[in-house]
Amino acid sequence: MKANLVKVTTTSGFDGVEIEEYLEPITAHVVVGMNFFKDFFSGFTDFFGGRSETYQRVLSSIDEEVINELRKKAFALGGNCILSLKIDNDEISAKDKSMMMVTAIGTAAKARFSIQEKVSSKEVTTLDFEEFCYLKKKKDFIIASTTNNLSIDREFWNFIKANRIDELIPFVIEKFSKWINSGQYLEHTITELSKDVEEYLQVLDYQTVIDYLYSRFLGENSVDVNLRLLSLLNNLHLVDFNKAISNLSSQEFRIQKSALQLLSVHKYAYTIEDIQSIKTAIDIINTIFNERGSRSMKKKVLSLKEKEVWICECNKENDIDQIYCTSCNKDIYGFTNDELRPEKVKSKLEIELEILQESLT
Repeated sequence: MKANLVKVTTTSGFDGVEIEEYLEPITAHVVVGMNFFKDFFSGFTDFFGGRSETYQRVLSSIDEEVINELRKKAFALGGNCILSLKIDNDEISAKDKSMMMVTAIGTAAKARFSIQEKVSSKEVTTLDFEEFCYLKKKKDFIIASTTNNLSIDREFWNFIKANRIDELIPFVIEKFSKWINSGQYLEHTITELSKDVEEYLQVLDYQTVIDYLYSRFLGENSVDVNLRLLSLLNNLHLVDFNKAISNLSSQEFRIQKSALQLLSVHKYAYTIEDIQSIKTAIDIINTIFNERGSRSMKKKVLSLKEKEVWICECNKENDIDQIYCTSCNKDIYGFTNDELRPEKVKSKLEIELEILQESLT
């Protein structure tokens, strides 16, 4: 069960579902400056004289944001659902400034849901016009993504975020990678693009996103792209210990180093099963990251005395006090100065392990 899959209801339960445990009341808040709405209104002409669907979507997105914060809290408590949801809007004023605080309140609980749930509670025999337009737009986006005719604009982002279109994950990440590698975009533009990608991935199924990003990260050769992908994994707390450990045990050194980076990410919520996974990861790190170069003794020039040297994987001979090879800039363990070191990841994992062993029983 992942945070974004926590079910929410305004009632005290779900029909035909047993509530196994009531955990505790939880609250979440989102504060929005009233100037936001003033600026927002000035940009739309459809508001006056009629209902503004755009305005309604903005309000809905704020409600969704506060509900998602509530989901995270329920998930952190071990719950898989939230009961008796209530959302309140309050205006806060101070020093001639006004803000709107949206508050969500509910009860975190554990419920016994069926393993296979129906997509719909009833058989679909008709589609109204709104539903048909949604399905057609989704289909158009997916087809356009396969022909490179899909424009990435605000309408695109809003649609795939609001409707959780996970079929477009490969397209979005591929485009994101091309933007980074092109060198045509300034840093603030890439940062904005990263934000859109992150917000999109955040609303999708946790494991689906992990499966794709891990696969892409481990197969990516661009350092710049991998840094951005790792940032996404960090910000979204996407960790799969089993996948990371499996790749840590790879025979390919490049994959082992990538798996180290994956293990540097913190999870959003830990379970007691993670204790053994972390122990396994530490044991593998202790075992596999040995010296890849070799050490040797060599006679000094014009002297009978010998000095110790080390020979890099690239066959370059270096003085023993030379940490990095003068030819390929790698140390005796095969790492460059800017690469994540095994000892740093091991230290992070040991701290996690200590905290979990003290906290989880």
